[in-house]
Amino acid sequence: MRILYINWAPLWMGAEVGGGVNVYQQAMAIAMAEKGHEVYSLSSGYAYNLAGGVYLKRAPDYRDTINYEVVNTPNIAPGFFNYAFPNLDVEEMEVEAVFTRFLQEIQPDVVHFNNIEGFSAKCLPIAKSLAQKVLFSLHNYHPVCNQVYLLYQDKEICTDFQNGSRCLGCIAPPPKQSEVRKRKFSYHFHLFPEGHILWAPILFLAKMLKTLKLSLKFIKSIFASRREKKLSHKQAIADLPISDTTQMPLSAEEKQHQGLPYQQRRISMIEAINQADCVLAVSDWVKKVYVDMGIDVAKITTCHIGSKIASIGLEYKYIPQTKSPDEPLNIIFLGICSLPKGLPFLLQTLLEMDNQVLGKMKLYIYARGIHELNGLLEPLSRRVALLLTQDGYRYKDIPQILKKMDVGIVPPIWWDNAPQVVFEMLALNVPVIGANIGGIPDFVRHGENGLLFEPGDSHDLTTQLTTIITRPTLVEKLKQGITPMKTIAEHAEELDKFYQPS
Repeated sequence: MRILYINWAPLWMGAEVGGGVNVYQQAMAIAMAEKGHEVYSLSSGYAYNLAGGVYLKRAPDYRDTINYEVVNTPNIAPGFFNYAFPNLDVEEMEVEAVFTRFLQEIQPDVVHFNNIEGFSAKCLPIAKSLAQKVLFSLHNYHPVCNQVYLLYQDKEICTDFQNGSRCLGCIAPPPKQSEVRKRKFSYHFHLFPEGHILWAPILFLAKMLKTLKLSLKFIKSIFASRREKKLSHKQAIADLPISDTTQMPLSAEEKQHQGLPYQQRRISMIEAINQADCVLAVSDWVKKVYVDMGIDVAKITTCHIGSKIASIGLEYKYIPQTKSPDEPLNIIFLGICSLPKGLPFLLQTLLEMDNQVLGKMKLYIYARGIHELNGLLEPLSRRVALLLTQDGYRYKDIPQILKKMDVGIVPPIWWDNAPQVVFEMLALNVPVIGANIGGIPDFVRHGENGLLFEPGDSHDLTTQLTTIITRPTLVEKLKQGITPMKTIAEHAEELDKFYQPS
């Protein structure tokens, strides 16, 4: 068969861009090519350059996968950059025209959407009209929440978006246009590696421009202060008009009207996904959420994805080891530094724990942006047996990182669909202390291969951590309860059946 994979992140970049979904898509494309299928990928919303205009570009091939990307799309990805433009997620004619021509050219048998960020809802019916089979995998909540996490202001799960009006007060992402400009220049300058002779004049010019900008601000501030002084002498303070500094809150009707585009976005996305032949939910919880939001229950099925790390785990020889009561446990967090992923919550919980318990913990944190939490890390470092932090990690280093770990912690506060870090930890025989939320309970069985705690509940997390630290024999028991995780090859066999003509 001729299979086309769709995602906003370029497939050939793997873990470097797009996180776990792109790692999964890349591995699946390799597996399908090995099975004899002709595999293509198409990305959109990532690449921008100074050429201007939306167009299709042949990208580097990767392990027998033929890759293309749509350049300079109005829909920038990840999707949260389009927060203020919900209508673009519904319909974007330039992207849809390029998408249509591409499908007409390659004539795929199967189109498998792993994401629709960077495209539009109308791309699904286009694919339906030009391919024999269309699948949509629900890896996140982007179709129903353009902030992706279904979290209101990064604090509480959004169970009622109030017909779109609640979206108006959610978190605004970084400015879209400034991100586009940054990508346009980086697209060209990446040709010159850091340290190249060209960087010296570039840095010199950048500093000159910055100096010029500051000089102009300096001159402007002098003239502004002189003008202020002149005006103050002209008009007595008592005579100045009183300005109304209060901002009138929006009425219920105004909120409802301004929220309509967000409501229409969700409706359109659900209608579009329902046109797929098959909808794959990555966990039982994701299936429930999307069925409640209108996905056809007859089309959706739970299909746990495979993991590249699972194959490595099968090669590991498990050697039982018993920890002595005085030996500290090696506990690890892998992820990013963000409220939804739960790292701030974890650190605050640890700071409230008893020193005797903390003293038996060696804590390893590999998280991009970890420096943002230095205020929590510094006091914690004096109370644990060891604190090691690193700003991010490379996907290929995961087996080495997890090699000597006793326990992993996965503490999200959002309905995490099916965190791949759980697969990776369990595949490498590391029990998981995880939040009882989203897709985590599909894989972590309390008391068998890990421990579960109520999400956002510091007391419950403290209880589980204290239990495992004060009972080191429990680690060995949980390790013995771990069963092999699904490999990419096993998952490819499942998908092959879904891809067959009805």
